Amino acid sequence: AETDRVAIGSRTTSTANQVTFTTDFSSSSISGLKMFEIGIFGSGPVNGSSNMYFREGFGSLSLDGTTEIQAQITFQIV
Repeated sequence: AETDRVAIGSRTTSTANQVTFTTDFSSSSISGLKMFEIGIFGSGPVNGSSNMYFREGFGSLSLDGTTEIQAQITFQIV
């Protein structure tokens, strides 16, 4: 079940036709959670539901308060 959505910390557009979104998860904000996917959602509902632009699943990470995570997702326009 979804626990939380964290706002994107920064957006980089220095490379032509690419945008990179970066967010940081501090050890205190994710302590005690099991993380098993990450994604990017649009802001605000469309037709009654959120827009999901990207979702990546992975093996469960058990977070014990000593780990910080930085996620970067890059979209390339073709």
